[in-house]
Amino acid sequence: MQIGIHNTAKEKGWWDNPRNKGECIALMHSEVTEAYLARKAGNPPDDKIPEFSGLQAELADVVIRILDFGAGHNYDVVDFNAPLDIDFDDEDFFNEVNMHLSNAIEALRESDIDVSRYKTSLSLCSCVKLITTYFEDEDYIMGAMRAKTAFNKTRPKMHGGKKF
Repeated sequence: MQIGIHNTAKEKGWWDNPRNKGECIALMHSEVTEAYLARKAGNPPDDKIPEFSGLQAELADVVIRILDFGAGHNYDVVDFNAPLDIDFDDEDFFNEVNMHLSNAIEALRESDIDVSRYKTSLSLCSCVKLITTYFEDEDYIMGAMRAKTAFNKTRPKMHGGKKF
C-alpha cells in the first residue's frame, strides 16, 4: 500500500520538486487537527469519502502522509518496532499523536544523521501504531485509507493548485 500511495503522490506532482521534511510533518499535524475538528463537530460523514466519518478520513490522511513521507525520504515508518503504552482516553489520543509528530520534527534537527533517521522513524511509526489501534477494528482505518487513496487518484495534479 505504501508504494501505491507514494506513486499516486508522484503522479499528482507532489514530488516534482524536493519536499521539505519539516513541511511534510507539519502537514501531518494539520490532518490531526482536521480529525480533531471533525470529532468536535459531531463526526459527520467526510465530504470526499462519505461512507466514512470525518474522523476516519482525516486520520487516514495522517497515515497516508506518513507512508508517503517514508517512501519519498526512505524512512522506515511501517515495520519499525515502536513500543507504545496505549492507555489514554479520547482527548489524550490527539495529544499523543501530535506529541509524536513534534518529536519527529525535533529528530530532524539532530546533527547525527543516523540518530535523526532513527528518532524520526520511531516517532512516525508510533503515530501509525496509535492511529491504527485507536479504532477497535483495524479494518476501519484501513478501509478509509483505501477509499481515500482511490479518491486521491481521481484528483487533479497538486489537487488543483495547492502549493504544498
